[in-house]
This record gives sequence, C-alpha cells and structure tokens, in this order.
Amino acid sequence: AICLSLFTACPLAADAAVNEASGTGQTEAMEEYALDDIVVTASRVEEDLSKAQINISVITRKELEERHYDSVSEAIRDIPGVQVQAYGNGGANYSSTRIYLSGTDRVAVLVDGERVNLIANGMASADLPTFVSMDSIERIEVVKGSPSTLYGADAAGGVINIITRKSLQKEGMKTKLGMDFGSFGRRQYNVSNAGRSPENITWRFNWQRNLSGNYSDGSGVTTVSNMFSDNFSINLAKAFTPNDVLSLDYTNYLLDYLQPQNGTNKPGIIRKGWKHNTRTALTLKNKVGKDFDNRLTVYHNGLNLDSAYNTTSRWMIKGETWGVSDQLTYRSDNHTVVGGFTWYQDHLKDYYSGGTQGLPGKKMSNRAFFIQDDWKFMPKWNVTYGVRVDTHSEYGSHTSPSITVGYEADNRTNFYASYKHFFVAPGFTYLYGRYGQSDNKPETGHTIELGTNFAFDDKTRGIFHVFWRNTDNLIAYSAAINKYTNFQKETARGFDISFKKQFSSHWIVGIGYTYFHGSPLSDTTNPNRDGYIAPSTWNINIGYEQKNFDASLIGRALIARQGRKVSTYVHPGSRTYMIVDFAANYRFMPDARLYFRVNNLFNHYYTDMIYNTDPDPIRNPGNWYAAPGRSFVLGVEYSF
Repeated sequence: AICLSLFTACPLAADAAVNEASGTGQTEAMEEYALDDIVVTASRVEEDLSKAQINISVITRKELEERHYDSVSEAIRDIPGVQVQAYGNGGANYSSTRIYLSGTDRVAVLVDGERVNLIANGMASADLPTFVSMDSIERIEVVKGSPSTLYGADAAGGVINIITRKSLQKEGMKTKLGMDFGSFGRRQYNVSNAGRSPENITWRFNWQRNLSGNYSDGSGVTTVSNMFSDNFSINLAKAFTPNDVLSLDYTNYLLDYLQPQNGTNKPGIIRKGWKHNTRTALTLKNKVGKDFDNRLTVYHNGLNLDSAYNTTSRWMIKGETWGVSDQLTYRSDNHTVVGGFTWYQDHLKDYYSGGTQGLPGKKMSNRAFFIQDDWKFMPKWNVTYGVRVDTHSEYGSHTSPSITVGYEADNRTNFYASYKHFFVAPGFTYLYGRYGQSDNKPETGHTIELGTNFAFDDKTRGIFHVFWRNTDNLIAYSAAINKYTNFQKETARGFDISFKKQFSSHWIVGIGYTYFHGSPLSDTTNPNRDGYIAPSTWNINIGYEQKNFDASLIGRALIARQGRKVSTYVHPGSRTYMIVDFAANYRFMPDARLYFRVNNLFNHYYTDMIYNTDPDPIRNPGNWYAAPGRSFVLGVEYSF
C-alpha cells in the first residue's frame, strides 16, 4: 500500500509543481491525454485489446524502444503472470529459456502466428534470444490461459506471439544505425533499413551483432560467459492489391560462446559451444470473397547446437521443422469464423545428450483441423465456441473443444468465462533424451477461466483473471528414478490482476500481482513444480516522458520461492527478491538519441534457476546459474 501510494502521489505532485512554476494557474487535468489503443491477434484475427475476451498483455513497439530490452525473454518477464528461467547471462548460451505462463512451461511460441517451438528441448521450450533482433519486432503478445483450439499442442499455459515489423506505409526508404557499450565487455551494433518502391515492393532488413565477456553476479563471483553473436533478418513483400500480399521472411542467428563446466566456476575449466538457428516463412494473404480472407504460410525452422558440457559429455542437437498452415476467416454482422489446417514435421537429424548416446533420424509430425465461431447472439452477449482435431504420428487423434461466454458491459468493460481442453504430446527429450523414457504418454487436461478486461476511463485500464487447471499424465523430472516420467495428475489454480494508469501527459504507472499454486508431484513434498515457481510475484513499472526525454523504472519481485527439494543449498536471496532496472532516452536531434540503461540497479544476488546456488567459495566455488549483478549500458541511435 505504501509503494502504491508513492507511485500515485509522486507523479501528481511533480506535475503540480511544474504547473505552479510555469505560472499558468491551471492543472494538468485540462490536457488531452489517454492510453494508446492497441490491436491484437490473440483470436487469430485483429481486434482491439479492450474487446478481447481473453487474458492478454502486450509489449508495444514504443515500450521496446524506450526500455532497450536485449531479448524477447527479457521483455516478457516484466508482464504479470510470466516467469522466465534463463541460464546465466540471459540464456543465449547453453540450450534455451524456460518460460512459465499460468504456472506451466507448456507454452506455444509463435512468430507472426507460426510455431517456432524447439523440436528437442522438452515439450514446449523456445530459444527466445535467437529468433529475431529486437529492432525487427513490432509488438509481443502474451496470452495467459489455454487457447489450444486455435494454437494446438504446447499451448496448455498460453501463447507468446512475436509480431514482426513490416515496411513503410508510404513510398521511400529509412535507415537506422545504433551502437552501445557497457559492463562485462558488452558491445552491440545495429543496422536496419526499410523501404517501399513505386511498384509496391517493400523490404525491411535488420542486422545485430552482440559481444560480451565474463560477468560478475551480485555476490562478486565471476562467471565465464564470453559470447559473440550475429542476427540477420529480412522481410520482402509484394502487394498486388491492398488485399493480396506475398511476403518472405528469413532469419539467421549464429552464436559462439564459452561456458563453465558442469555449471560451476572452477578455475581454468572452460568449455566451448556454438549455435546456428534459421527461420524461413513464405506467406500469401489474399481476399477470396466479399467476406472471406485467407492466409497461407509455408515455413522451415533449422536448429544446430553443439555444446561441450564437460570432458566426457557433449550435448549436440541438429534438426529442422517443416510446416504448413492455412487459415480462412469469415466476417459478418454477428459472426467471426476462423477455420484452418496446420501440419508440421519435426526431424531430429542428430542428438547427443551425454556420453555417446545418439538419436539420428527421428521424426514426429502432427496435423490438425480447427474451427472457431465468435457469435454475437445479443447486443451485449457473445459465445465463442470451437474445436480442434489433432492427429499425431505417435499418439493418434485427439479432440480439443473450447467454449467462452462473454458479456460486454460497455465500450470499456467486458467479462468472460471459458472452458477449454488441451493435448500436449511429449517431445524428443522426454522420450529419447538422456533422462527420457520412450513409454511416456501425452498430457491431457482442461482449464476453467474467469476474467474481465476493464477501463475506468480512457486513462486507466485493468485486467483480472482467475483459472483452475487439471492435467493428467503430467511429465516432470523424478529424482527417485532420475528420469522424466508421467505423474498421475497436477491440479493448479491462480489469479493475476494488473492496472495501468496514465496520470498525465508525462507520467504512466503500471502495477500487477500474480498468485499461483500447483499441487506437489508424487515424489516430492514441494508444490509449484518442486519449488521452481514462486507462489507470488509483483511487477511494477513507472514511465516519465517529455518532449525530448523519457525514462522508465521497471521492477519485478518473486516472493517465497521454495527451491528444488533435491538441491543441497539454495541461497536465501534467490527465494525472495526484487530486481529493478532503469532506462532513459534523450533525443538531442530530431533523428538521433542517446540512451542509458542500468540492469539490476541494486546489485542483488539472484538466479532465475533454482539449483544449488551457493556463492560461498569454500562450499561451492561459484555457480553459473547466478544472474549478472549491476551492469550499465550507454548507446546512441541515428535515423536518416
């Protein structure tokens, strides 16, 4: 309560002082200011955020530019209800970043609506630092819930949809150059160019190079983490008519890195690794009738990882995914119908996970048909019902129905209640990896959700969402048998609530709280996935903006996270902590700006992962899971 009072009182007091000093004798309340309208695609069609009857949060392009996030995973961790667990310095080295939405890592990750989940790392992992450079992103949509009818397997907990930027709306060309330097040997260089020709041929390309060295955690222990990466992406499109557009997207990510052996920082023991990921997508959007739109996409994702974990173990993944999706949308006065077909095949060309274990040539595929109708049967009431039928190459057919009943009280407030089924097939790691079992079964279950999206006025928005989820045959690690195995059932429940308030033309404040409880698994007494997930989290952000200057203070707090039962020691600072970041921008010319960022402002020792996180040099000579301590970044951008 004290914090919230300070957040609300300080901006108002500051604005009052400005007005008094100017001698106008008028209050800021006379100005015209409001929160920006946002269009989202959570239901696979564009709609206003205020109309969406689902629990969705958005990181906008403006927020990405002002806060200077280094990766998607860094950006989404500031959304209430999202927990990100990365290894060491952001998770780019090693394997992937584990994302929890609504207390589960069964999350579908999409780029422009198409699946990019990794084929080998668990069920629904995603290598978020590698997909796109931050300059190429228009917005990031995060859906918390279970939209499995539209998005299928991997979506038991929610969806992260990365919407990329396209080209200019008007004929011409624009280029942006940027570079920054910072703590721990950080250097980053960015080049982007976008344009539109008289023939309605458009393009946008982005190149980003990142370099960093060893980092120190909040306790002063140094971790080996040298990284060198190049990320290149390009979008080409031809508009034959305003409604008929053919586009090609390509991304290439290459990373070389050093890491400690076996997760500890013993002096002189260093291992090398490299990663090379690609993504290609060809999309045709066209209007096939007065009320019908169609979107056809063919895509390919490539994954290559080679990491020497220690002197005897090597972790290597080489694979690819081919996919096709076709979506037909029909709109009338009272109905919006979305239907389609998807198919993808994951091909694991090579896989080593310790010793000489290899899995060449493994393939799994899935095809699905889905249809969903949003029917407005009364002026204020609608019902959204749908069904998805998945046919998996290993696990046969499964039907996932869903229904949502919504009530639109007015243009600012809606309420909804939903019941949704989900089906998640085991990935390669949980079947054939070092700790996998080939007889593991798919996870199935259902989610019940109640929620409201509301606005007291055009300056204040809020979200409240509560859910109950039951999962059968949950796959998790069992310390008793040292394997991933099916547990009988997990019951989970939780809620999140958030507010965003535009106090004036200068100040905006957001605050959110999330609660989660998941039942203990059968061989552990710890709830919440053996202590991985904090039962309570807070997210706070304060923004200030003037004509040529803006600043953001972003905080996230995890409360009473227990830590794994099998860990011998979990540092108290990793159980309950708050991390505060600060970012500021100054536009010193119309097309140029300086920016400054401080990460982990108070130099707190913490870790995203809950393993043996003991910084004591006698008990444990450091641990590479610990996150970096305080760091600084200073950069400049110029557009022409």
